[in-house]
Amino acid sequence: MMRLEDTVARYGGEEFIVLLPKTDLERAGIVAERLRGIIENSGIPLGESTVYLTVSIGVAGREGG
Repeated sequence: MMRLEDTVARYGGEEFIVLLPKTDLERAGIVAERLRGIIENSGIPLGESTVYLTVSIGVAGREGG
């Protein structure tokens, strides 16, 4: 779901960063919510069960960017 110019990187043990160049905060919020929903609704098979995850996502921008 990400664009070619976007960057997804692991930042720490359980932290990830998604850089969205040329994206305002409103659009970044929409992308964040879409990503959160995809993760929440995607099951991970584990033996005979399926595990579902939830995530919290924050959005930040830089002044003049």
